[in-house]
Amino acid sequence: MFNMKNAIRERKSKVLGLFLCFLLLGIDYSFASYNNYSQFKTLSVSMSNSTLREVLKTIEKSSQFVFFYLDDAVNLERKVSIDSKNKNIEEILSELFEGTSCTYRISDRQIFISGKAPASTEQQQNKRKISGRVTDIKGEPLIGVNVTVDGDANGSITNMDGLYEIFVTKKSVVLKFTYIGFKTSEIRTNASTNIYDVTLEEQVNELEETVIVGYGTQRKISNIGAQSSMKMEDIKTPSASLTTTLAGRLAGVVAVQRTGEPGKDAADIWIRGISTPNTSSPLVLVDGVERSFNDIDPEDIESLTTLKDASATAVYGVRGANGVILIKTKPGKVGKPTVSADYYESFTRFTKMVDLADGITYMNAANEAMRNDGIATKYTEDQIRNTIAGKDPYLYPNVDWLKEIFNDWGHNRRVNVNVRGGSEKVAYYASVSYFNETGMTVTDKNIDTYDSKMKYSRYNFTTNLNIDVTPTTKVEIGAQGYLGEGNYPAISSADLYNAAMSISPVEYPKMFFVNGEAFVPGTSTNNNFNNPYSQATRRGYDNLTKNQIYSNLRVTQDLDMLTKGLTDCYVCIRRIQ
Repeated sequence: MFNMKNAIRERKSKVLGLFLCFLLLGIDYSFASYNNYSQFKTLSVSMSNSTLREVLKTIEKSSQFVFFYLDDAVNLERKVSIDSKNKNIEEILSELFEGTSCTYRISDRQIFISGKAPASTEQQQNKRKISGRVTDIKGEPLIGVNVTVDGDANGSITNMDGLYEIFVTKKSVVLKFTYIGFKTSEIRTNASTNIYDVTLEEQVNELEETVIVGYGTQRKISNIGAQSSMKMEDIKTPSASLTTTLAGRLAGVVAVQRTGEPGKDAADIWIRGISTPNTSSPLVLVDGVERSFNDIDPEDIESLTTLKDASATAVYGVRGANGVILIKTKPGKVGKPTVSADYYESFTRFTKMVDLADGITYMNAANEAMRNDGIATKYTEDQIRNTIAGKDPYLYPNVDWLKEIFNDWGHNRRVNVNVRGGSEKVAYYASVSYFNETGMTVTDKNIDTYDSKMKYSRYNFTTNLNIDVTPTTKVEIGAQGYLGEGNYPAISSADLYNAAMSISPVEYPKMFFVNGEAFVPGTSTNNNFNNPYSQATRRGYDNLTKNQIYSNLRVTQDLDMLTKGLTDCYVCIRRIQ
């Protein structure tokens, strides 16, 4: 009995040993077959007068091989004929690319095709090899990323480990990394290093982006309300007022600018026309609080969205009947402090100037009109001849009044300096900015008692502090403000323009000098034909000062413990003017 048990135990041990042996052999064979797929796999390909692209696609469909290549480097439309039976991939590719400059490299199931033959050792010595690794933001290697030299046909592709290498002849080139589903990245090389690792960011589908709605944020593809958003780069325009930037950039938004004077160039805005009989201005909310947005610095804005139809503005009730404009200033951002500075300078001029008749044309036309009406002419032939000859411009003036009261160019500039950063608990954003614009009206340099130059300066500041007090309690503290100072002629630019259009070019000279002292005729009323130059420079000046400071405190409490998705928000606002 005892011997029988031992015999059974020995037989089980032998069977188990044989089983383990076959199992290990099977595993070893499976790994060997996986790693040597290209060596053991045979294919039969028979195609006549087909493009290289069609042949490669046929091979991919009938096997596990995947081809990587650059369209610009390989002629995929080349006609080929092949009749191969039970051959491995090496033999098939040799037949396909025989007599061409294309080379290939087989790495198991991946086949990399390049359009140029490998350079000789002598050529390689004249070139510099640049290599590196391409990964996503999680550090995972990306396979098949196109690596090209900007402005050159030279290119390469990353392998299974995300590694690439490329040869360049210049010390400094721009390498471009492109991959489907990721943003294109460019780096400039230098002579000091030959290794460049690159991280590509995913290209987010526009339909997956979130947009601001009346009650929070929502995926763009899920939003059914009529709304439009503006890119921040579109807001950066040479104007002190943000309202003037909306026209032509947001569908359904109408903006009418009454004047172009610096500091007074705010536009009237309507969304989808005039909806109510009294005021038709849209509701404007800055960081959730109703306030004007004309004097906000564009660099401080995170997003700008307009809500236009009833489904989008329903949460605001009757206050949203004329549409809603939502503006969110930049909040704090987790990360090390980042300091940014933005400066630009620009020049302004009239888009179109009226081409007025000169004095000679005016006098001839006026005399002709009087003769047609049967009355005596106003201007004598001697007066016309002396004006043509330019004799004594004080007695025979010929003035282009528009050019005398308006300069050819205006000028503005803007500078903004901001810092942004923070930790997971506290994040901050702070900025200061300065804007200055000069108008196009002239000034009289002979007057030193006052300055009638048209100009406007504005100083802005913005601070936002985001605090996560607890995982469910968030506190937002913000303050924004500005100080604006303007200087203008006592007569508005519209009245100056009307005066220049009303008076004739031969009525009197712009000004004249007696014993070195300047006199300006037509300063007082002269049959309602005042001297436009006098109106612009000698009627005094106006000063404009405006300032505003807003502060707000917002506390948001997540009440998921009571009801899923329920939050409570407390807002405190203070305004100083």
